[in-house]
Amino acid sequence: MKRALAFILVLCIVLSSSTVAIASNSAVERASPTLSGYSANLNSYEDGKIVVMYEVSARTSENCTLGIENIEFFDSNGTPVLTVEGTVSNGLIRTGVRSWSGAFEQGLPSRRHYYAEVTVFAKIGSEYDSKTITTAKIFVE
Repeated sequence: MKRALAFILVLCIVLSSSTVAIASNSAVERASPTLSGYSANLNSYEDGKIVVMYEVSARTSENCTLGIENIEFFDSNGTPVLTVEGTVSNGLIRTGVRSWSGAFEQGLPSRRHYYAEVTVFAKIGSEYDSKTITTAKIFVE
């Protein structure tokens, strides 16, 4: 009986210690002065194209520029393959809107795995913030 109680006591101590450690290791996301939401992911199609689907939202549309600052494509080993800079003319940056979503298509060599780091941003007046999203790896046919 004493062994069972000792075992239960040790188990409770271990579980309570690990719970505290987990709670103290959790990251706290800082609030953005300009960005209110963002997402990005990759899709692959049979014709060898990669499509970056994205959405960026700002806190206001007044005096706002937002979108994709750049997209960096990497192979599965982490070797950079291509960087695309966002511009108004390629449709990755918009002005005067509160949110922007779209799809950017890029051809890359087929029969390989890729992932991307997509940097989203929003600038409202003189306030600026950006976040980088690392997508999951996909296979290009």
